Amino acid sequence: MESSGSAGPPSLAERAKAIILTPKSEWKRITGEDDTTTRTVTTGYFVPLALLGPVCGVIGTILYGGNSIGPYAEAYHPSLVSAVIGAAVAFVLTLISFFLLTVVADLLARKFGAQQGSDRAFKLIAYSATPALLVGILSIWPPLAPLHILAFYGLYLLYTGAVPMLEMPQDKAMPYTIVLVLCAFVLNLIIGALSVANMALLGGMGLLS
Repeated sequence: MESSGSAGPPSLAERAKAIILTPKSEWKRITGEDDTTTRTVTTGYFVPLALLGPVCGVIGTILYGGNSIGPYAEAYHPSLVSAVIGAAVAFVLTLISFFLLTVVADLLARKFGAQQGSDRAFKLIAYSATPALLVGILSIWPPLAPLHILAFYGLYLLYTGAVPMLEMPQDKAMPYTIVLVLCAFVLNLIIGALSVANMALLGGMGLLS
């Protein structure tokens, strides 16, 4: 498997660090990794990072409790089983949201003059999600929740990666990013509603008690 450099593709940690600290140069490096399949990116990068939030969330919930939702919200301490089920549901929905967004990203790219296809769009979404996935670590301690705002750095990664990854005109990068972010927002609203409905169903079945 070759990359733009002689040393080969970077490790997960190296890629995550580089895409956050030096995104412009890292995107250029990624464009030279066409031999790296979407399956490799999924199993070797996205999935491991996507597991951080659910795993740390389970630990944090068990140690410090969670918060119910609504006007009478209060702290509660769910059982290990309910915490694991909740984390599993969140993980699966994250994967669904991710794959759907890669499809949307590819379809939109064609409308904005992109010269590259679905594989590049897939990698653009996967690596742009790095900040959002990494902040999942903060779930291990509830007081760190406000720092989840750092996930929005992914919007900048998406913008800087659009041109080199998709080979679209520079003046199309910002409109593309805005439209894609709006689509992601709507998609996350739908996924969030499904998550709440699913947890309510599981609760009604007595699996979260």
